[in-house]
Amino acid sequence: MYGSQVWGSTSQTNIKKLQVFQNQQLMHVVNAPWYVRREVLHDDLKIDPISEFIKKTSTRFFNKIPQIRNELLRPKNCNGCGL
Repeated sequence: MYGSQVWGSTSQTNIKKLQVFQNQQLMHVVNAPWYVRREVLHDDLKIDPISEFIKKTSTRFFNKIPQIRNELLRPKNCNGCGL
């Protein structure tokens, strides 16, 4: 999901809506009957639930920030900023 780092700050209600949509689409794609547990579906298809996906991609994204070489994109060392 492109830009999923931004979704990390959304409400749980919105995350649940995204999760319901993902579940519906996965069920439809594999033509699974209604009684198949969502956890089984995610495990079998090797697809993370939305909240886990957001956590993983956000962690990767923010861990890469210190390695950015572009001076305009790197955080500035701000000794005493805002004081």
